[in-house]
Amino acid sequence: MGLLLDGPFYFLRHGESEANRAELIAGSTDTPLTPKGRLEAGRAADRLIACGVQAIYTSPLSRARDTAAIVASVLEMPFSLVPGLEERDWGEMEGLPLTAITDRSITPKGGEGFQEFEDRVMGTLGHINGQTPALVVAHSGLLRVLRNRLGAGDVPGWVGNALPVHCVPPTRSDQPWTFTEVS
Repeated sequence: MGLLLDGPFYFLRHGESEANRAELIAGSTDTPLTPKGRLEAGRAADRLIACGVQAIYTSPLSRARDTAAIVASVLEMPFSLVPGLEERDWGEMEGLPLTAITDRSITPKGGEGFQEFEDRVMGTLGHINGQTPALVVAHSGLLRVLRNRLGAGDVPGWVGNALPVHCVPPTRSDQPWTFTEVS
């Protein structure tokens, strides 16, 4: 047992959702997986079989929760819903085309500022204590937070749906975390 951020873990963005397919901002809106998203989740599970995942933690939003359920079924283990792992709340921008996001540093009307979002995510991840290595199933915004806070500057800000990423802490304090796609 240990804290999630004390060692390596895996991150998995949910499979394709209805909002992804329509290229809309979903944020805190609960949008379901598409049939393609369910297939992507199954393929991700196959990639994770040999990784030794000991626990699965997921955002309660259905696109992440359903992805976690598919992975958990293949890995034959339970998963835990973790409030605080939800995607950033984009307020009045939710439902608009993705191109409406021109500056992630702004606080959208009725939504969550990036700093507030970062603090929520890191606070939540910092309090997860369980079997390691763990798998976190969540949203692309959470990977942006991890990159920003853990210093992994070469990680793309956006990661494709259902592509598992291995997150490994540095061996020295002056190094960033490394994020590597699981093949």
